[in-house]
Amino acid sequence: MALAKSVVIGISGGVDSAVSALLLKQAGYDVFGAYIMMHEHSADGIEDARAVCNKIDIPFLTVDAYDIFKENVEKYFCDTYLSGRTPNPCIFCNPTVKFQILLDFAQKNNIENIATGHYTGVAFDERWYIIPSNDKKDQSYFLYRLTQQQLSKLIFPLFNKSKDEVRLIAKENELPVFNKKDSQEICFIKNEHYTDYIFRKTGASSPSGSFILTSGEKVGTHKGILNYTIGQRKNLGVALGKPVFVKEIDAQSNNIILSFEDVTNCKEIYANNLVFQRKIIQGKEKYRAKIRFSAISEPCTVERLEDDLIKIVFDNSVRAATKGQSAVIYDNFGIVGGGIICN
Repeated sequence: MALAKSVVIGISGGVDSAVSALLLKQAGYDVFGAYIMMHEHSADGIEDARAVCNKIDIPFLTVDAYDIFKENVEKYFCDTYLSGRTPNPCIFCNPTVKFQILLDFAQKNNIENIATGHYTGVAFDERWYIIPSNDKKDQSYFLYRLTQQQLSKLIFPLFNKSKDEVRLIAKENELPVFNKKDSQEICFIKNEHYTDYIFRKTGASSPSGSFILTSGEKVGTHKGILNYTIGQRKNLGVALGKPVFVKEIDAQSNNIILSFEDVTNCKEIYANNLVFQRKIIQGKEKYRAKIRFSAISEPCTVERLEDDLIKIVFDNSVRAATKGQSAVIYDNFGIVGGGIICN
């Protein structure tokens, strides 16, 4: 039997998880702070995390997740870039590493709930689903792949709180990280370019190849496909008298296809590797969808074409739909589901 009102929270060493742990303790929970060791830079935040737990007076624990991170995040990140697509490591890290590690720890130690410092919420209506936060820092986009089992145990203490509120709570309670800056980078890559990280981890290289127009004409030489993204216009190193855009990255031929048309705007995308939260989409229905974290959700029609393929047609053109990134589908209540943009 799980301990009543018990929760293990992922403590990162930042202000969001620190305040979340504090709020849980103030609400009467028996709180355990877990610092997850995932990659070669994980030790950077461990002392801040330990100091937070000491201040709040909760147990501080470390959990080894190096192997599961390497298989589910590091490999995915490198393989996706090497295939000419653009990965989003946080989206795969959350369900396969962070939240699953917390859930496994809770189950092994008879702890009732798990928690993190994300700015989002969770609800149940026949199925569990993520609710977007009203704050501009809403992080629901990153959590659309969480499983029903994970969602059923989750608490998000920062739901509908603002960052300013969180920092004020931290300061008023003299938490040691109250003025710590937010991380703006990929947590597992520091002091090197992501291409160097990929080369170091995989032994792969990214040789030069051809820039080819949609007409088939070769117009230049690129510096390796890892250095380019769909829709890129600047720093291509080709002068054709008018703007040209990266339309396609072909990893098999090592060619980059260029177009004079602005390919950054489109109305129709396809997604696979599907997951569903609030409901399982069948047929064709109206929803809203986001194709990147910083975007707003846009009205669209979603059609289930195959078991693992949907078509999303937006009412208006959207910018920067990129293969490898996620399309996350919302209704008026929360996350319906989503998938990986494949075309």
